[in-house]
Amino acid sequence: MLQEYKDKKNKLLNQYDKILKFPNILSEDIKIEHIQEKKKQLEEEHFFVSFTGQIKAGKSTLINALLFGEEVIPSDDTPHTAKITIIKYGEKPMLEATFYSKEEWEVLESNQEFYEEFLKPDIEKSVNKGVYVNEIINKTAKIKKENDLENLTEYVARDGKYTPFVNLVTLYYPNEILKEITIVDTPGTNDPNKLRDKVAKEWIHKTNANIYITYANQAMDKVDIDFIDNFLLSVPKEQKLTVVNKIDSVNDTDGLEEYITELLADESLKRREIVSDRESLVLVSGLGALIDKMLTKELSLNEELEYYAKELDEKGFLEPENHKLSTLEKMIEQKLIQNKGQNILETHIKFLDSLFEKRVIELTKKINVEKSNLNYLFTENKDLEKKLEDIYNFNYTLDKSTRHFIPFIQLKSHKLIIYI
Repeated sequence: MLQEYKDKKNKLLNQYDKILKFPNILSEDIKIEHIQEKKKQLEEEHFFVSFTGQIKAGKSTLINALLFGEEVIPSDDTPHTAKITIIKYGEKPMLEATFYSKEEWEVLESNQEFYEEFLKPDIEKSVNKGVYVNEIINKTAKIKKENDLENLTEYVARDGKYTPFVNLVTLYYPNEILKEITIVDTPGTNDPNKLRDKVAKEWIHKTNANIYITYANQAMDKVDIDFIDNFLLSVPKEQKLTVVNKIDSVNDTDGLEEYITELLADESLKRREIVSDRESLVLVSGLGALIDKMLTKELSLNEELEYYAKELDEKGFLEPENHKLSTLEKMIEQKLIQNKGQNILETHIKFLDSLFEKRVIELTKKINVEKSNLNYLFTENKDLEKKLEDIYNFNYTLDKSTRHFIPFIQLKSHKLIIYI
């Protein structure tokens, strides 16, 4: 079995080598660097799992419950403060914040509407805290390290003094699951920061598996569908999980079942292999799971969590069998980690197929355009031939008429001369 895996892996590496040797077979928008990076991922057997979904779907709360058992990643993010967060295994907690480079910062400043509405007010707050643009933004992206996660809020939270200058954050944490996978927490699919949105999409393209998070009573809308079409169609269905979060927000069991029935009946989601059957959905209360873990660890709750703790306790969502985090952990283990080797191969097979499929589609479109042009020219040629034929017929008629008419004119002229 291991030898079979190695043989398949080597065949895929050879395919990457062939593409790198003949890059002209690629679509114009595919960068060689991207192919080189995918090859490196396969060589090193990295397995990235992206968490995606709209802002307010509860991604941060769910990740906090799943990995940390306490509030580490702030959940008060907004469309302009949310950061790309890479979470890897580390012997001890630490963080690395990567700031924007000077070139990237200039791109942000050039987007005047975004800058004036979002960035400028936050920059002014940072200045009031003694942090200035010219100290943070360098020609090359600056990285700031912290030996724990205590100050994470200063880099990613709404009022963090470094928040407006941070492009992405990498966290290291000693959770066993992170020995098997690296988690990529992306900003919401409705991110107004076009530069960060671009980086997030690049990371999503790198991932081997995806966990898409929606929440109870919130039907998947056009933003969800567009995002799925653009970024998740290349992810094999075996490597996709759909999580319905905030099941505690539904008033009754019947209401939840009705919501699930609607999702399962959605043909557009079936075609996209997002929700294919009941087993492909994981139902959780991320908030209930987080509070349960914090109480188990005897950690203090802030005022907001205290309020929700009482409410969720009354509904029973602080009980593991009701908040169902263990179901998500089990699905990640069974569907993603246990099949990690096969999933890595499948990801690269799907990626390579998508490269050629995209090129075939592009070439087909070009062929169709050329065919259309040829048909147009052919039609024009036929029209020209018809016009030439009409001119020829006219000339023939004119010539024939002239030949009959000239003798008549000559006769008239002769008579006129005699008369004179």
